[in-house]
Amino acid sequence: TMVPVESLDAIPGAFTGSGDNVVLYSGEVGPVNITHSGTSTFKVNTFEIKTRDIATIVDETGPFDGSVELRGPAFVWIEADGDWSVTPG
Repeated sequence: TMVPVESLDAIPGAFTGSGDNVVLYSGEVGPVNITHSGTSTFKVNTFEIKTRDIATIVDETGPFDGSVELRGPAFVWIEADGDWSVTPG
């Protein structure tokens, strides 16, 4: 389901979900721990608002638990078949 960008809440810290989602991350550039408990494709893509750079920061299959750099503020597009979390720090 597509929603207008204006309807997204800006999230400065940790966020969680299940399945596909788009989040407006308003935090700064820095490391984040990302987890996924599903069994299929798990991708985390970003669109940096200031630079308009697009990146795939996670592209795995199955469960995932790792640390990557998230360059905020950014739109974060998550493709998942299970529960996931993104935690700065």
